Amino acid sequence: MVAKGKFDFDGEEWDNISKEAKDLIKKLICKPEKRLTAQEALEHKWIKKQLKEEELQKKANFKGAKLESFKNFHKVSKLQKAAFTAIAVQASPDDIRELKELFKSLDVNGDGSLTFEELK
Repeated sequence: MVAKGKFDFDGEEWDNISKEAKDLIKKLICKPEKRLTAQEALEHKWIKKQLKEEELQKKANFKGAKLESFKNFHKVSKLQKAAFTAIAVQASPDDIRELKELFKSLDVNGDGSLTFEELK
């Protein structure tokens, strides 16, 4: 039926599928002369909505990670804060990237802090 372009969305498996998603499917499973191009499909309302939701999720995850970093920064001593601030102010983006890569390579267990053993 799909090969003929004849199908329906009857059945409980379609109950939770949005109207926009069904519309996209209809426009992709049809005769070639009526079918959306790849570009048109990428511009479809459902695709744009999915990309927007994915971007919002990434931003939320990024904000959560940054908030956690600020909380952890608050816990460190005044001397450590002063040292971090001095490094951040004077370091170039390349220096910071290099330091971050070095830290990650030393942080064997990935817990975000270095033990004496890891430093050895």
